[in-house]
Amino acid sequence: MNSTIKNTFILGSMTLVALGLKKFYQTAEVPDLQWILGPTKVLVQVFSGLSFTYDATEGYVNTAHQFSIAKSCAGVNFLIIVFCTSVFGFTLKIQNSVRQWISLPAFLGIAYGLTVVVNAFRIISALTFGQTQMMGIDANGLHEMEGVIVYLSFLLIYYLTMHYFLQKTHTMNTYKSTAAV
Repeated sequence: MNSTIKNTFILGSMTLVALGLKKFYQTAEVPDLQWILGPTKVLVQVFSGLSFTYDATEGYVNTAHQFSIAKSCAGVNFLIIVFCTSVFGFTLKIQNSVRQWISLPAFLGIAYGLTVVVNAFRIISALTFGQTQMMGIDANGLHEMEGVIVYLSFLLIYYLTMHYFLQKTHTMNTYKSTAAV
């Protein structure tokens, strides 16, 4: 198959997944997001020592700290960005067609796992900062700024790490094939 046609199908598949997730997230309610909020809550509980109770409208709530892990904490947009970054940054560089197609669900799984970890990190950070104000920025503004910094930092770390390991793997494979000749 022509590589341009193949890449078009791969990018089309990525786009369908991204748009499907985005559409789902727009109309989803808290119970629909248990697949991502639940694991995030577990990590937050483990690493913060706090307990959260489930509320079908609010999400996971800790009344003592007046804090909730809500729909807006799901990180579905981050999941979409990580998935698309992976496909654009790595899938199209894979030489083997079968491996390219296998990389799509693999990168979706990686994006999911990374999203849960990053969301937990962000929520624990928000719990640590509490209801503080800084330089005239209220707690909500600070939380949003923290989100931008955390998400962008983790996305950059993820990309650079994947690039390093894939480059290293490519170099090793090139060395092996050259040594065999």
